[in-house]
Amino acid sequence: MREEGWFPVIPDYKADVEAAAKRYPEAFSHAHVDGDPRRWDFIRLLAFDLYAKDKNIGLNGKRGNPNDLSMDALNYLDQIDGPGRTPEGLRCWVVDVIGGAGGPNPVPQWGVQHDPVASSGAWVKPGTAPGPVPIPVPPPVGFPYPDENTTVKAYQDRVRKAYNDAGRPFPDPNDSDAFRWFSRYGFDCKTQPEPDVANKQIADLRKALGLPA
Repeated sequence: MREEGWFPVIPDYKADVEAAAKRYPEAFSHAHVDGDPRRWDFIRLLAFDLYAKDKNIGLNGKRGNPNDLSMDALNYLDQIDGPGRTPEGLRCWVVDVIGGAGGPNPVPQWGVQHDPVASSGAWVKPGTAPGPVPIPVPPPVGFPYPDENTTVKAYQDRVRKAYNDAGRPFPDPNDSDAFRWFSRYGFDCKTQPEPDVANKQIADLRKALGLPA
């Protein structure tokens, strides 16, 4: 160990924690929330990413138990300065990475624990236990296609009513372009809220049929 008054030679990865919180916002929102089945998602993702950068970083098994992972802390191996110990006797640090974890306003942090007891724990290789590292699911692009049995059917009924109001059958065998009211609807539903799309298409249809909007 170093002389009294020394400062720990351990990298500061606070910026990486902050970047991960932005990269995995949904996982961060679930972190350390009691009873939430996804409360370990963020710490696993963070550990997996940081391990690729620094092989000393691992998940932290609380009280030396590798099957009881911390939801807001990592374990950092440091054979020179680490004040804590793993069950195998390796020197280590425990680092808290979420301030206010489990509360309404959690924040990314890099809180190194200097106390030998607080900095002791099992070092667990990211991606090994318990369970696989979750793969973040990208948010959907645009809006999901509306349900065909309810929303799409309601739109179809509005199209039928417009034709009936114009005194024309639906489908109209003489209207070779009738499909466009559905192709436009389906295309626009990818990027706009369905009610807005339906209202616009019906207004355009009624205008084309010579009806008031």
